[in-house]
This record gives sequence, C-alpha cells and structure tokens, in this order.
Amino acid sequence: MGRFNEYYGGATPTAKQTGALGIRKFKNDVAKLDDTLVVTGKGITLNGAPKGCSGFISTADGSKHVYFHAEDDAYCRTATSTRDYTGGRNHFAEPGELAATAVRLLKGQ
Repeated sequence: MGRFNEYYGGATPTAKQTGALGIRKFKNDVAKLDDTLVVTGKGITLNGAPKGCSGFISTADGSKHVYFHAEDDAYCRTATSTRDYTGGRNHFAEPGELAATAVRLLKGQ
C-alpha cells in the first residue's frame, strides 16, 4: 500500500490504477523491439500520482533521436539531439503502441 497522500486523502494511486504508461514499462517495450536502442527519460507525476513519461530514444551510436511523450496524449517525433524538444511532426499513438511507433520512426529516419 502506498504512503498517505494529503491530496488524495489516502494512498497515492499507482501507475496501474491511473492507467499511466510508466518509464520502466516503456523501456521494456522498446527493449523487446530492439535492445540496442538507448532510452533516456523520466516519469511524469501530478500530486504524487503517476501520469505518464517522456524522454528520448536514440541509436547506440547517438546519430538518430526520437522524442516521446505519454501523458494525456501519447506521441513521438524526430529530434536532432536529446535536447531538441520541438523536433519534427507529432506522430500520435495509443500508449500501448507508443514504443512501436517511436522505434519505427527512429529506424525510418
């Protein structure tokens, strides 16, 4: 059971309870598709409850990058570096398909 959260008046909801895509699940989904890719990112929380994740997927040599974000909407886009948060056109996906969409986009660059 989670710790008491004043905002929720009880235990803080888990990612499973909120339906959020966590960074660990996203990394595992990417690794299943291609374990040579590097995922850097972090979880997004609001009042202590998980709401999603965001970050970058890069090739092992660091030559290609894709920014991903999963909160209310899940999307990814090409990026020129791991500091490029504006990048290319957004490609929207369901949270469960975001990893596959991002890997396809990365390999299609």
